[in-house]
Amino acid sequence: MTMTKVDGFHGFDAAPRPAILSRMVNGVGSVVMLAVRAVQCGQMMRVLTELSDRQLNDIGLERADIPAYANWLVHGEGENRWEGAAGQATFVPRKARH
Repeated sequence: MTMTKVDGFHGFDAAPRPAILSRMVNGVGSVVMLAVRAVQCGQMMRVLTELSDRQLNDIGLERADIPAYANWLVHGEGENRWEGAAGQATFVPRKARH
């Protein structure tokens, strides 16, 4: 950054400001996205927790799988992810990993 004199005012060039602003906006966007995903994950866990054991079994899950499955649904990543046919991510329940 260089100092310039504009209309009797000494200050920094305006050129770096868009880059700084862009980084700030990206940072705020990242924080907002993390917050949104946290809320989505909480909502997904609440919905899955309300299912009966039989309903969970019907979709191949145990109660212990709920946090990992909710996280996988929202984020699509984690230790329970593997690439299935056609490169699609697939969740592997706890009982299937043994």
